[in-house]
This record gives sequence, structure tokens and C-alpha cells, in this order.
Amino acid sequence: MRLIPYRDILLVKKSNSFIDNLVRLFLKQDYTHSEYVIDKWHTISTNINSPVAIKPFGYNIQSLDIYRLKEDLSSGQIDIITEQLQKATKTKYDIIEAICVGLGINHDDDKRYICITLITEALESAGVLPVDLHKRFKGFDVFTKSGYFEKVSN
Repeated sequence: MRLIPYRDILLVKKSNSFIDNLVRLFLKQDYTHSEYVIDKWHTISTNINSPVAIKPFGYNIQSLDIYRLKEDLSSGQIDIITEQLQKATKTKYDIIEAICVGLGINHDDDKRYICITLITEALESAGVLPVDLHKRFKGFDVFTKSGYFEKVSN
């Protein structure tokens, strides 16, 4: 399957690390992590072990579900998203927000992110998603149940 930069979200579902099992249990969801595809070989994300960073694609495709933004993006929107992601680079992971997401409580810290808010806030800044869409959904449901994305893999 060909990944589409700036439209595809990778949702990690198969992992047996202690942290991932804890996340899955805490969120009561199938997924443990999300990454945003920025070109055919790279993604951007953050997790408890690392700040926001660009990473080479490093997943077995069977360990993922891919959700694609239904809307095409203009070059202007991609520029805004890119700028937002560049500003976020090296920003630390927000463990407090991760806990709040698991508890269904809203928490925002403009200086830190979790994988979900990194992606949604970049898309919101470009006018692709409504502002604060991620606050209306629990965890990864913003990608799976909001209606703005469609599943394109199993």
C-alpha cells in the first residue's frame, strides 16, 4: 500500500512492550500510538521515550491500521501543517495529558504534546479539522470515529 504524505495516520495496534500494554489497558482501546506520515519514508510523532521528532518508517505493516484524511490538502495547508510540526520538533511528551486522555479529562499544554494532539493540532491550525476536535473524542477515536478519516488498511 502506498502511503500518502500529510493525509495518512499510522495507528499502532500490535506491540507487546510493557508501556504499550499499559497504554492499551489504560485507554481501553486497540491502539497504543499514532504517527503522521510526512513523506513516503518518514513519520513524525512523540512518545513517552522521546520528544517530537521525524523518524524513518519502521513498522511491520501488519502491526498498523492506516487512517487517511478524507479531504485533499492544498499546498498552503501543507505549508501551515509543516510549519506547526517544525515548531513542535523536540517538544517533550506530556505525560499529564496522556493520563487525562485516558481519564476522559481535557488538558492542554501548548509546550508539550502526546502523539494524538501533535497530529490533530497541526491539522486544526491549517483549517483541515475543527479547532479542539481532539477534545470531543477519547484517545484514538478522533481518528477512528470523528468522520474526518477513513480506514484504508486492516
